This record gives sequence, C-alpha cells and structure tokens, in this order.
Amino acid sequence: MSFSGGLVPRWRGDGREVFFVSLDGDLMAVDVKLGNAISVGTPHKLFRFDSSDGYEVVRNGYDVTRDGQQFLVASPGNVNAPITVVVNWWLMLEKRLGR
Repeated sequence: MSFSGGLVPRWRGDGREVFFVSLDGDLMAVDVKLGNAISVGTPHKLFRFDSSDGYEVVRNGYDVTRDGQQFLVASPGNVNAPITVVVNWWLMLEKRLGR
C-alpha cells in the first residue's frame, strides 16, 4: 500500500480503507476493496501532523471513527494548562433563564 513505508495502521470500521502514518509524518489513507481478489488503491495524504508531534503520534497513536471521518490524535500539548470542571451547570443555566 505504501511505497516508502508507514507506521500505526488503522482500518476503517467497514474495512474499505486503511489509514497509516507515513515516514515523513503525514496521515495517509488508501482505499481497499475486499472480495475474491483484494484491490488496493493509491495512498493519498489526508493531513500532516505538526512536525513536533510526529513522533508522539507514532509512540502514543491515534484512532479513527468507524466511518473514517474523524480522528483522535495523541498530542503532548500544554500539560500545564488548567482544566475547569463545571458541575451542576444546568442549575446555573436555569437561574440565568429565570426558571
């Protein structure tokens, strides 16, 4: 499927496509037709991972939704960023709406 190699392959849920990370850090896709004979299309680039995240993707991975339309990508990001958790938010909303 890849002439230059790839890493971290993932199948689309219906088996019609395979995704992988190219050696230069692109997320690639290739169409696959299963039947009496297997037919494999030409790999095409979906998007490029940030160069600083490329090795994190290979190490920590990524995943794809069953339909192949959305991706969850592991990224180191800013590990010191604060997280705000709002509990009972519906009560605050009701109070604002005057209910």
